[in-house]
Amino acid sequence: MNLAKMISIQSKRVLTAATLFCALLAQTGFADLANITAVVDIPISPTMNNSANQINVITPPSPLFPSQGAVNEQGTGTSSQSAFPTLPSLLKPMDGLAPPPPQQEPENPLGPLAKLVGVWTSSGGSLRIPGNLYDNSYSGNNGNGSGGYSSSNSASSSAGNSAGSYDSGSYSDNGVISDDGYPSSQVSFSERIVFQVIPTQTNGSQVLNGLSYTETAYRSGEVIPFHQETGYWLWDKSAKQVIRVTALPRGIAFTAGGSAQPDAIFQLNPTTFTLTATAGSSAYGISSNLYLDANAKPLSYTLNVTIAKDGSSFNYTEVMPIQFKGTDRPFKHWVINTLIKSQ
Repeated sequence: MNLAKMISIQSKRVLTAATLFCALLAQTGFADLANITAVVDIPISPTMNNSANQINVITPPSPLFPSQGAVNEQGTGTSSQSAFPTLPSLLKPMDGLAPPPPQQEPENPLGPLAKLVGVWTSSGGSLRIPGNLYDNSYSGNNGNGSGGYSSSNSASSSAGNSAGSYDSGSYSDNGVISDDGYPSSQVSFSERIVFQVIPTQTNGSQVLNGLSYTETAYRSGEVIPFHQETGYWLWDKSAKQVIRVTALPRGIAFTAGGSAQPDAIFQLNPTTFTLTATAGSSAYGISSNLYLDANAKPLSYTLNVTIAKDGSSFNYTEVMPIQFKGTDRPFKHWVINTLIKSQ
């Protein structure tokens, strides 16, 4: 036999041995490597027929190979039954080795509010107010008792007005468009919100889990808060409703609500929901004191919330149209902010 043919035959013998060994590992599931010894026996001299150029591989008795026989270099057995297991038998999982079913994440009783627990801060909030709010020219405070909102547009803010420059009444920021035509001013502010878990509340068959909250906002560069509010964010699991109950020291209170989906504790998706309230509604309504109801009446309230999938930040957009005394259309008041969890 020449050297090239001997090398070819030796290579085939190695590949055949490797194939049988891998098949055995697949069938046993790597469960007992210590017992895998001398399973494949390839005699070098006695089983080599130089004239026929045939290699025989011995297959010992094993669950993997139901019968003994010789496999030649063409892959056909010398016995009536093939020594190789079929592919389905190799892919079939062994008893007791099937993967466990996926574990379901536990559902938090706070539902979509679960990620809000903690302290949140921001220094990049902005809100829209009437452009001449600081000129005392709205809600009956124009100095002559006649009331009404002045729609004149100033080129710049009045002396001492730290709110910023006026715009033409059409201002766009983060998708909020104020197209009411009124001059307005944009106020920058910092904000701190604290959410704390409260005990479960029941109203008959209704079960509510939720958070108490306090919110404080400061105009940029100031130390006295210009806005405060307190209340509750609640989750009604049965109705799949988020409910926000808010009271402001300006003499306004409202209950807003909207549909939402429950979140698992570690759900890796942003949480989003929208809450609304309407003046005059007995459910999800707005209530004001006598003065505001006559001079600057909130007509509705819409809150859009997005909580980051990792719970590290959340942003909100509030829109509240306000009907000022003596005007023919409401002024669109909005607030936008993104807060970061600080603890």
